[in-house]
Amino acid sequence: MAMSQPGPRLRFDAGRHEESVIGLIVLVQITLAAVLFFLLLVWAHLIIGALMRPPTDWTGAFVHLGFLAVMGLVVYLLGQLYE
Repeated sequence: MAMSQPGPRLRFDAGRHEESVIGLIVLVQITLAAVLFFLLLVWAHLIIGALMRPPTDWTGAFVHLGFLAVMGLVVYLLGQLYE
């Protein structure tokens, strides 16, 4: 990667606070991505546990899919705020 590449820029005007806003967006995005990763691990654990015990109810394992999808969408949309 070349060192002469410019840093990230916002897609909207933030005035003199642009660097702070970019830092905040990146911090929130990384935090949400880390939380999403660990929640996906927990969800996979629930699915594997449900597979090991066939008479269990599957609805409990799929209730959280909507939350995980929304969280992934938020991480993606935060990435679209800067280029």
